Amino acid sequence: MKQNLLATVCFLTLLASSPAAAQQFGDFQYTNKAGAITITLYTGTNSAVVIPSTIDNLAVTSLYGPIVPVFYPDRTNLTSVAIPSTVTNIGAGVFEGCSGLADVTIPSSVVSIGLWAFAGTGLTNVSIPSSVASLGLAVFEDCSNLVAITVDSANPSYSSVDGVLFDKARMTLIEFPGGRAGSYAVPAGTTSIGESAFEGCFRLGSITLPASVKNVGARAFFCGLAFGDPLPLMVSGLTNLVLGSGVTNVGAAAFFGCIHLGGVLFEGNPPSMAGNMDFILYDSFAVWGQAGYYDIVAYHLPGSSGWGPAFAGAPAVVWDPVLAPALPPSPPFSLRVTGVTNLPVMVEASTNLAGGPWAPLLVGTLTNGLLNICDPASATNAARFYRVRYWGGPMSFEPEHM
Repeated sequence: MKQNLLATVCFLTLLASSPAAAQQFGDFQYTNKAGAITITLYTGTNSAVVIPSTIDNLAVTSLYGPIVPVFYPDRTNLTSVAIPSTVTNIGAGVFEGCSGLADVTIPSSVVSIGLWAFAGTGLTNVSIPSSVASLGLAVFEDCSNLVAITVDSANPSYSSVDGVLFDKARMTLIEFPGGRAGSYAVPAGTTSIGESAFEGCFRLGSITLPASVKNVGARAFFCGLAFGDPLPLMVSGLTNLVLGSGVTNVGAAAFFGCIHLGGVLFEGNPPSMAGNMDFILYDSFAVWGQAGYYDIVAYHLPGSSGWGPAFAGAPAVVWDPVLAPALPPSPPFSLRVTGVTNLPVMVEASTNLAGGPWAPLLVGTLTNGLLNICDPASATNAARFYRVRYWGGPMSFEPEHM
């Protein structure tokens, strides 16, 4: 989650941007500006909250805030909230950090949802209605239980592909649900990875971008810390990242905090890079022991151009392993992979060359430029096929020199 004062505040509501004086209605503070009612603060302690649809016979249209953070009495206490169909705007950070909030219905009256509005909540699924025309940055960031973001097919601005949020044309990946684990291949045809699109996706281990992607936004894979974040969420699980041959621009802090990401494979020429690829962690995070840099390697394919010995502050290494049968042959079937020392590889096997499936035999690095592999399954299969793929290796740590 973002590193600012909002990050640890779990509150239902906010101070309005209007200078109008706040008034009280039950457990809610509100402002009335030209007949428009904005809820600015919830002062109760109930775990189930029902937001009123009218106050003083005027429709409640907005939930806004906070300019000054207001701490909810128990940030895990809020478990449900009913938003009335009169509300058209859900402001920035309204429900941020309410980790007990596992379900919410966004009414079809809502037109805009502000940045971080549901960040850090306990949502598992969320549906965006056709009425929503504007979404702020990282609306669902750090929702570690969220597995799907769906969008009404009639929405003219946004869409969903396999539970992932895209623009309507499905060219920009806007936000990936933070509760998803395993591997994810960005669909072909996607041209842009939005700012903070994968930020806080701590369980995702592998991401592959197709050749169609040209731009990777700032903080796209960012896994930094927010004050008060629980220790298990402090570490990114991302170990493998492949940027397709079409990538020409990578935004600032795109890989920050991905401390298990030992390398990134660039399938094309070097892109424009905002800042270095190194990651800095400070000794205030005692779990790491000392300040320093987590070094990352920029791997690139043979045949691409423009690469030198270094890229954006990181070593640049050609990734060109060679897979061949071990000699002399001996049962069970043995393989060897050769290449640059410490090159990370994954060797996979299948009985079907055309259709797979492919199963990993071994993930490792070419110690002294060599890796030997034995396949016991070859003795029980009439045909067996092998391939070598890139798989990111562990990151090395370099202490900070004072």
